Amino acid sequence: MRVRHPAHAGQTRVSTARERRGRQGAQGFLRGRPEKSRLPSVLLTTIGWQDQVTIPANVEMRSIIIIVHADYLSQLVAPDADSDLLQAITSADRPILFEELFSPRIQEAANELLQANVPPALEKMFYRSKADELIYLFLAELLKRKEPVIKALNIADAKMIYQVRDKILDCSSSAPPIKELASFAGMSEAKLQRLFKQVFGSTIYAYYQSARMREAARLIREQRLTVSEVGYRLGYSNMSHFTRFFETHIGIKPKKFALSNK
Repeated sequence: MRVRHPAHAGQTRVSTARERRGRQGAQGFLRGRPEKSRLPSVLLTTIGWQDQVTIPANVEMRSIIIIVHADYLSQLVAPDADSDLLQAITSADRPILFEELFSPRIQEAANELLQANVPPALEKMFYRSKADELIYLFLAELLKRKEPVIKALNIADAKMIYQVRDKILDCSSSAPPIKELASFAGMSEAKLQRLFKQVFGSTIYAYYQSARMREAARLIREQRLTVSEVGYRLGYSNMSHFTRFFETHIGIKPKKFALSNK
């Protein structure tokens, strides 16, 4: 999702790509599955940021790009909304970058948009309504953030935060120590943790655990692995610990989740 400054014309535009097959060195906007985690996420940034990423060779991507005018967002949000996050987004007077992993409702809405067979005469109505729905669902997730951080963020720091994120997700059993990650990023521990929380809305450890459990849900839903197989694949020898973490982050016990996705 990209926010246009008032100087740009238009209100909302939706672009979908049902399948994008990467080739070596190809560039593309990634809005569906991050390169490392392959977990669906929503990225909100102001237009003009260099948010292109390399799509790995022979990998199919699903993406949805929504370009929305800041003035249009301002019309949708209550003028007296007591939220620094919403004010930063709707004013579009500074570079912003926020990312959220898909919630179940965002996943459902995105699937409906990508898989829809819409009569040509109703395409504009359909895509506009689904874009509004996705914007709403994403902003609702952002508002759940506790004590959100909104500070100036430059492109170099943003790129490094994503490198840190990728390094975290490369670890199968536990997240690297903060000291190690700070050294890797060339930042103080305080700055690294502040920027990470600003972009992803949670601490590094909490993000790592959430990403692992969402990957577990994906493996159960898409690859039809058993709960035990997923738990062991993610490094859990104690299934009760895996069940507890899964329920905390997904909101349902893994066995019940598996049954509901058969």
